[in-house]
Amino acid sequence: MRLRGYNVLKIKLRVSIFGVLMLLVLIFGDDRVYTIIALAAAAVHELAHVAAAALLKIRIGSLSVDLFGAKLGVAAPLYSYRREWLLSAAGPAMNLLTGGIAYYIYYFSGKPESQRFVLFFAIASFFLAGLNLLPIKNFDGGRMLLCIMAPLAGIYAAEKLTGALSFVFVLLLWVMSLYLMLRVGSSLALFVFSTAIFAELFLDSGDFS
Repeated sequence: MRLRGYNVLKIKLRVSIFGVLMLLVLIFGDDRVYTIIALAAAAVHELAHVAAAALLKIRIGSLSVDLFGAKLGVAAPLYSYRREWLLSAAGPAMNLLTGGIAYYIYYFSGKPESQRFVLFFAIASFFLAGLNLLPIKNFDGGRMLLCIMAPLAGIYAAEKLTGALSFVFVLLLWVMSLYLMLRVGSSLALFVFSTAIFAELFLDSGDFS
């Protein structure tokens, strides 16, 4: 499905109808409160990328909302592995920080049932950080690996390594989600997500998820 483009404050907003439909399904599903908490953790992740871009004087050129969620795109090539690494690391780092704070609050409040939403925010934040740190192409972890390996082994070797690891880790995600779906009847979302990644794994992208 083609993306519709809009210019908002000099940032091109690209919205996929599938992304909007998935967001609506999540919000109005049975576990609405937990979905909103998970979306809040995702928003923290994206805002960390925005803050890092501002600190590094990198102009954000686009915001895309599609089947995989929200993605930020830079307005111009960075030409700096250090800046790209820092920009990529900002999202997972903020998830780890806010998740740690949330778990600290939950743990030292005596783990009451009333704080279960705080615990879920911590879990969602840690999950987002872990998922984004996987060495998969166009994930934060894949970009961070590329930024480390390119100066050491050259961009060609770094891209080959990232591509190979991407295939391995996406395959593992797919197998795990299929196993869980067949054995316990869950993880349909993870199955669809990992299957969709296969379709776009080797498409070039300048977005930061």
